[in-house]
Amino acid sequence: MQTFQPYEYLFIAIANAYGLDKAEYSTRINWVKENINNLENIQADETFIYQKQVRALRIAQSKQPVHSVIHFDAVCSGIQVLSALTGCHKGGKATGLINTGKRPDAYTEITKVMEEILGDKLDMTTKELRSCTKEATITAVYGSTNKPKEIFGQGAKLQSFKKGCKTIAPAAFGMLEILRNSWNAGALSHNWILPDGFNVYVPVVVSKKARLEIDELNGHKVSAQFRVNEGTDEGLSNIANVTHSVDGYILRSMIRYCNYDKSTAIRVKGLIDAALAIRAEGAAQLKPNKLMDSLSRANHFKLADIRMINYINVRNVGELDTWILESLQADLTKMLSYEPFELVVIHDSFGCLPSNMNEVRYWYNEVLAKLAESDTMQYLLQQLYHNPELEFIKESEDLANYIRQADYTLC
Repeated sequence: MQTFQPYEYLFIAIANAYGLDKAEYSTRINWVKENINNLENIQADETFIYQKQVRALRIAQSKQPVHSVIHFDAVCSGIQVLSALTGCHKGGKATGLINTGKRPDAYTEITKVMEEILGDKLDMTTKELRSCTKEATITAVYGSTNKPKEIFGQGAKLQSFKKGCKTIAPAAFGMLEILRNSWNAGALSHNWILPDGFNVYVPVVVSKKARLEIDELNGHKVSAQFRVNEGTDEGLSNIANVTHSVDGYILRSMIRYCNYDKSTAIRVKGLIDAALAIRAEGAAQLKPNKLMDSLSRANHFKLADIRMINYINVRNVGELDTWILESLQADLTKMLSYEPFELVVIHDSFGCLPSNMNEVRYWYNEVLAKLAESDTMQYLLQQLYHNPELEFIKESEDLANYIRQADYTLC
């Protein structure tokens, strides 16, 4: 992963606000360098953010501490998350999980496919089409069928849009039907657990109408609409809720890695170092007891979540599998290489001081890489389908290697 100096992150933030957020990093940095003495006189797309970051740059130039937060956003986050979970290289290239030499944009790639299909029949500019495509894709990847129809109608444009989605991110859009079919008819709720032990509980709620007769108003009748917890034969919400729940897991993980408790990290790393040293000399793993729930989740997901460090002590560290100890040891070693810092998270946007953005980008790549090499998608489907034997075959098993090197997952 390409890294930058704090002042370069300010350059990137300024260029982003100006309107160059789709350009490569080198282009953004060079634009600021070329206009360094005239930045205050330039009109930007995001006026107030631009002015804020230019002011932060001037403060840095005066050798004063910079307290301005910069934000990096995920590239097409819904498609990106589903592509990581399914090991999809095509979706990975469109969303920055795999380096392509340029700043990726799935919406633009889908637009290109639509233009190729429609040809002379296209009655709008590329810019107009991309704007429509983005609006349709953002909803479609979470299961909406009505919004794309509202935008493109039900003719050739809609069909070209569907073709574009399946061409650019086949596994992500293929997952929609699998999640749609996971609906449990008649169930009052849908529930699943995430790698950090977070229990997702989504009640099935339907809207109903009734005519009420009010005695105090001489039997006057009024209509009332209310919502009740009641099972249905069909539903779409699992599509969006599963993806959003994983998105929430990513945010929680990022906060745990960045704003960690240093004393806990030091204590647990010492315990893990000692346990691994003893095990290397032939000591046996202890029978799981206190960490049973965490161990069970780790083995189901094939992912050692960093939250486990809150429950590790000298009495139970020996219960952990070697692969879990080694994974946590690597994470803690990286964490202790920098001081904890606050992270601002808003859905797929991550904000911090410029001096911390290298760590933020590192951990975002790492969390997505862990998801890509884990069995997270399989175990989520096992829970949704109530079938512990269900097997989900990912598109590839090597996507994590590419993600760890990626430059534009966040940009």
